[in-house]
Amino acid sequence: MTDYLFPITAKGYSFILKTLQLIGRTACFTLLIMVLPHYAAAEEILALGEAVKIALENNYGITLARNDLDMARNNNSAGNAGFLPRIDAVAEYNKGELDAEVNTLLNTGLEKSGAKTELLTAGIMLKWTLFDGFNMFANSRYLKIQEEIGELNLKSSIENTIAKIIIQYYEIVRQAQVVSILQEQVGISEYRTQIAQLNFDTGMGSEFELMKSTVELNFDKLQLQKQSTGMANSKITLNELLSRDVNTEFTIQDSISISDMFNYASLEKRMRASNKNLLLAYKNKQLSEQEARKVLAKYFPTIDFKTGYTYYDFKTEASLINETKTYGFNIGLNANLNLFDGMNDKRRRENAEINIINNELRIKQLENHLDAYLARIYREYQDGLTLIELEKDNLELAKTNMDIAKESFSTGSISSLQFREVQRNLLDANMMLVNVKYHIKVKETELLLISGQVLSQD
Repeated sequence: MTDYLFPITAKGYSFILKTLQLIGRTACFTLLIMVLPHYAAAEEILALGEAVKIALENNYGITLARNDLDMARNNNSAGNAGFLPRIDAVAEYNKGELDAEVNTLLNTGLEKSGAKTELLTAGIMLKWTLFDGFNMFANSRYLKIQEEIGELNLKSSIENTIAKIIIQYYEIVRQAQVVSILQEQVGISEYRTQIAQLNFDTGMGSEFELMKSTVELNFDKLQLQKQSTGMANSKITLNELLSRDVNTEFTIQDSISISDMFNYASLEKRMRASNKNLLLAYKNKQLSEQEARKVLAKYFPTIDFKTGYTYYDFKTEASLINETKTYGFNIGLNANLNLFDGMNDKRRRENAEINIINNELRIKQLENHLDAYLARIYREYQDGLTLIELEKDNLELAKTNMDIAKESFSTGSISSLQFREVQRNLLDANMMLVNVKYHIKVKETELLLISGQVLSQD
C-alpha cells in the first residue's frame, strides 16, 4: 500500500477521514451505475426480432406496397387483357307529339297537328374480339409483369424497412453504450472534484483547481444529458418506423455483434441474382418490350364477333302506318384495319424501340453503380474489422492508464490537468470502439441489403 506523503496531524486525520468518505460515495455511485440498467429493464424489453415483427404488421410503407400488389393482382385478369367478350343490355323509351304532313304517290296524304308518337327499344348485345393483332396476348403478359413488379416492390419495401430498423435499433444500442460511457466519465469527474475539494479544504490544493474540476464536471453532466436526450429521440424514430405510438417506452438488452463471414465473390453473385432494384430494372425492360408488341398490333386488322337480340316497337299518329314492331336475333362479324393515321403508329413504334434501348442502358448503369457501391461498402467493412482490433487494444491501454492515474492522482503524483487528459483518452478510446462497432454493423446491414439477403437473416 502506498504511504501518504504528509505527517499524521489533526489536519492529516481530517484528510484521511474525508478520503474514506469519498471512497464510500464513489462506491455508491458505481453501484448506482450498475443497478440503473437493471431497474430500467423493468420496462418493455424490445428485441430486434420483435421490432421487425411489429414493423411487418404495422409499417405504412409496407402496407401501401401490399395494397399496390393487391391492385396489380386484381388487374391481371383475362377480362382486363381483352380475352373475354363484352355483353351490354340496352333499353330506350321515348314519347312525344309532332305536327305531321305526309304525301304519297297515290295522292293519299295525312296532315295532323299534335300527333302522338311512342318508341320502345330494348336488346342485349355481345361483342367478342377474336383477333386484334395479338394485342390481347401482349396485354396479358404486360399485366403479369406488373403483378411481378408489385411483388418485387413489396419485397423491396420490406427489405428497406427491415434494414432501417436494424440500423436504427443498433443506433439506440450505440447510444445506450455511450450513455454508460458518459456516466462513467461523470463518476470519474466527481471523484476528481471531490479530491480537489479535499485538497482545497486541507490547504493542499488551490481554489483554481477546484473551480476547474467543478466546471468540467458540469460539462460532463451536460454531455450526459444531451446524450440521454439523443437516445430518447432515437427511440422515437424507431417507434415511427414501427408505425406505432412514438412515445411508447421500451428498453433494449443487446450488444453490437459483428460478423466476419462475408465473401466478396459470394456477395457479388447474390447481388446479381437477388438485388431488388436490379430485378425491377429487368422487369421494366420486359414491360417496354410488351409495349412495343402492343404498338405492332396496330398494323394488323381487328376482327370482332357480334350477336344479340333486339326488340323495336314504334307507334305514331303522324304516319299512315300506325305501328312498326320488329324483334329477333342477329349475328355477324366486323373487321377493321387502319390504313393511315398520320404516321402516328410509326412514331409510337420508333419510340417503343428507343424505350427498350433506354431500359437496357439503365440496367447497365445500375449494374455499374451497384458494382461500385458493393466495392466501397465491402472495403469499409473490411477496414472496420481491422480497426476494431486496434481500438480494443487502445481501450485496454486507456483503462490501465486510468487505473494508474487514479492512484497517482490520489497521492498527488500527477496534476489535475494530467488526470483530466488521461480521462479524455479513456473517453476517446471508449467512444472510438463503440462507433467502429456501429459503423461495421451499418456496413454489414448494407451488404445484406444490396445482396438481397436481408429477409434471409434471423
